[in-house]
Order: sequence, then C-alpha cells, then structure tokens
Amino acid sequence: MSKYFTIIAIIFCAFSTPTIANDVQNTQQLLTELEYNPGPIDGSYGGKTKRA
Repeated sequence: MSKYFTIIAIIFCAFSTPTIANDVQNTQQLLTELEYNPGPIDGSYGGKTKRA
C-alpha cells in the first residue's frame, strides 16, 4: 500500500509544477529506489523515465 502511495506522490510532485531538471532527477532517484528503471539519473525526462 505504501509503495503505491509513494508512486502516486512521485507522479503528483513531478507533474504538478513545471518540470525542471532537479525535479526530474529526484523523481528518477526515487523510481530507481522503488526498483523501476528510469534510465540514467541525469535530470532529463526521456522515454525511459516516462515508462518507469
């Protein structure tokens, strides 16, 4: 349950404000910790980050 809440929180934070590199990088880090593969943690919102 908390894993899903965390994912929802990540999505809300990532898309509720204009996306900047630091927000994307933080989101990529959290996705990696949740064992998703957003690609490299580089602050770039690409296809791998979107799929993760």
